[in-house]
Amino acid sequence: MRGIGRYAALAFAKEGASVTVTGTGRDPSTFPDDEREVGWLDVDSVAQEIAKDYGAGALPLVVDVSAPAQVQDAVDRTVAEFGRIDFLINNASASRMAAWSDFT
Repeated sequence: MRGIGRYAALAFAKEGASVTVTGTGRDPSTFPDDEREVGWLDVDSVAQEIAKDYGAGALPLVVDVSAPAQVQDAVDRTVAEFGRIDFLINNASASRMAAWSDFT
């Protein structure tokens, strides 16, 4: 219902792109009231919205981006589902304080 990642996914789907939607799998009890009231399902809801509104392929995945094996699994599943990755948007909402040169 909110968030830059959702809007980016919808914008790409509107243009005909297939989209893998990733999220943290946050606990529904932590959702804001407006999300709980409509039965929000996090990445599953975004994928359903993409399929319904744009007819585009949408793959919802729960991924911990700090776990390399989970990231690789998401890449593998995306390629298996759609055949390739053309664009990657890193929209993780948490970070650590460090110089950019320290990130790999």
